[in-house]
Amino acid sequence: MKIRQVKPNSPLFRDKDKCAAVLRMFSLFSNEVRLKILCLLNEGEFCVHEIVETVEGKYSNISQQLKILSLAGYVDKRREENQVYYHLKDNKIKDILEFLHHHL
Repeated sequence: MKIRQVKPNSPLFRDKDKCAAVLRMFSLFSNEVRLKILCLLNEGEFCVHEIVETVEGKYSNISQQLKILSLAGYVDKRREENQVYYHLKDNKIKDILEFLHHHL
């Protein structure tokens, strides 16, 4: 039996940095609370209190997940008086969430 030599053209296969970036992104999506937060923020900007009530989680866990998403560069925040508001930082995340919504 002759074995073919295969040369994949996909940049994700050939570029280790791009592959690692995709794996990091999907690892962030693999946590239910983080995914719910991202889906909520896809609809607009919300304060921490609104996020906690909507996601129905504990404040400490929501806060921790928001920090992870912020450090990853997906979520940004702004302070208004004593409230902190979160929103998606990058439209690419919106595009990915829309893609997932329409294809699942």
